[in-house]
Amino acid sequence: MGKQVSCPKCNKTFNANSWRVKCRNCGTVWDTYEKKIPSCFPAGTLIETPHGVLDIAAVKEGDHVLAFDPRQAALRTRRILKVCKHEQSRIWEIGFTDGSRIRTTAIHSFRVAGTWKQARHVGECDDVCGLDASGQMATRQVASSSPTTDVEEVFNLIVEGEFSFVADGVVVHSFSYFKALRVLWWTVYGALRGWLHGTNREGAEHVLAQQCAQADCFVSASLRQNSRLQRFSYRCS
Repeated sequence: MGKQVSCPKCNKTFNANSWRVKCRNCGTVWDTYEKKIPSCFPAGTLIETPHGVLDIAAVKEGDHVLAFDPRQAALRTRRILKVCKHEQSRIWEIGFTDGSRIRTTAIHSFRVAGTWKQARHVGECDDVCGLDASGQMATRQVASSSPTTDVEEVFNLIVEGEFSFVADGVVVHSFSYFKALRVLWWTVYGALRGWLHGTNREGAEHVLAQQCAQADCFVSASLRQNSRLQRFSYRCS
């Protein structure tokens, strides 16, 4: 029978047998199952960079943005490892008491009261970490948080280091689920890529050695011994 769904644009209801659905009435395509909802922002969302703001649809892999360091409660300049693009996702909107708002998807993680909270769980009077008009760290109080009927193309940024960035003046995370595991994977990936490209070689060796020690990663061992990838040779005694 499938699952009964309702089109976010024309509200026509029908049964769907997959997570990606196309409305039989207006042709709108969207993701229906929660586990498939991406954590992203629509075009027009402004991302803080060291040189000003930039539309999220215009940023590219390798660009630098401002990330939030929770240990020091300060901003850092970090490189974008990957720009993710998703089609036709339902938009969630959070409004603040200062009149500003941010449009996102239901599961994107925001920095709220020292922790990470998905947009759908952000409630009235929550204090969201962000920037004030002068670019200094501040909090914004939530006035409203609710889904919209808008369905748009959305984007997400995987940012090295703290895996966070500042979107429309508020601090958000690159990941919504399995944060620790995905941070580990992308940290190792970024360090290894930096080593292979010959950039930040010393820093890459340090990160690889730390992140991969428990797995006895031969990559980090090779870096420590010879500063280049090589195979281990074994001798039978």
